[in-house]
Amino acid sequence: MEDRFFWSLKNRVQCGRKEKFEPAEVNEYARKGCRDIIAHEDSLSHVNSPQHRFPSRRKKRKLPKPYKGPHFTAINESLYVVKITRNNFINLTKYAVIFSWSRNSNFCKTRGVQYSPGLRGGNFLCVEL
Repeated sequence: MEDRFFWSLKNRVQCGRKEKFEPAEVNEYARKGCRDIIAHEDSLSHVNSPQHRFPSRRKKRKLPKPYKGPHFTAINESLYVVKITRNNFINLTKYAVIFSWSRNSNFCKTRGVQYSPGLRGGNFLCVEL
């Protein structure tokens, strides 16, 4: 199952002005991140289920867009980018969020690849499950 979520980076990834991550190291974080997201899938499904949404508060949700940046390359996978804002849950049962980044960081403070939905916003790189 781990191979299903494998991809490689073309170059080292800069994390802000601090350290750089080698492609193999980032790939290991990605695999761990996928396992963590899958482990939490039930709780995410519960949060995003229709009975927990208020009809008057429903907004048109933006679907993930295909990733076309230069830093990540996929092996037999489709990569997507999704923007997540604070307290704006999207249906994450189909997508596993792996990396986040900002304008100054392609691997933004996600060493260990821990993700708490709704606690921080930003752009996230996803793989389709």
